[in-house]
Parts: sequence; C-alpha cells; structure tokens
Amino acid sequence: MSYKHVVFFIHGFLGKPQNFAALKSQFESADPDAFVYILKNNAYLKTLDGLEVCTNRAVDEITSVITSLGISNRTV
Repeated sequence: MSYKHVVFFIHGFLGKPQNFAALKSQFESADPDAFVYILKNNAYLKTLDGLEVCTNRAVDEITSVITSLGISNRTV
C-alpha cells in the first residue's frame, strides 16, 4: 500500500510508546492515507543511554520502517 503521509512519533525522556496510542488512533481515523508509527527502540530506561545513542537508534528504526514500506525518495 502506498501512503500519502508517513508520521513518526517519538517519546521523550523515560517515555514509552503507549503514551501515543490515543494520538495514533486519532491520526489514523482522520487520514486513512497516513501511516503512523510509534518508535519503540528507545523506550523507558534506554533514554538514559544519551542523546547520540538514542538518536542513532531512532534513525535506524525509522530507516527500517521506511524500507519495509518500500518508500524511497521521501523527506522525513
């Protein structure tokens, strides 16, 4: 499936993916052409690993999702 919009949510310090569950549902209901993904690789205490490590994890996760969707030539 091709999506018009791809949205990524990433929580802050000591956050968890579940913090975005309701917002994800609202986005998906409002725009069926949107793919909404909540980043998971930095959940909970992993945010204590530092900004550089967490940023690299987030980039890797986003790259993996984009690749799995078959998306190319997109700006994130």
